[in-house]
Amino acid sequence: MRYATEDAEIGGETVRRGEAVMPSLVAANYDPRMFGDPRRLDITRVPDGRRETHVGLSHGMHYCLGAALARQESEVAFEALLRRFPGLSLAVNGDDLERDLNPGAWRLKALPVKL
Repeated sequence: MRYATEDAEIGGETVRRGEAVMPSLVAANYDPRMFGDPRRLDITRVPDGRRETHVGLSHGMHYCLGAALARQESEVAFEALLRRFPGLSLAVNGDDLERDLNPGAWRLKALPVKL
């Protein structure tokens, strides 16, 4: 938790000085000013300017030391998965996916797929 040092309006809500707030890095990745159609997974999306514009691996002095390894592991794993199952698709409508109730993260309870 953090505490507001002055009154501020955020998203149409007033936060008063001294009130507790809980910033969420997850929400930063959904800023439509930075990401066109931010709710859509688009592996071909090329960000403007900086190479990496999301904050999933933090930012600045807290940037994840394992970020390069995580990207490489993801690339290898997804490439192998899609090569083995080229018809991979969601088994349900995307709007029916349930999220885990964790305010600090964006997670699904399950990801049912058809192979």
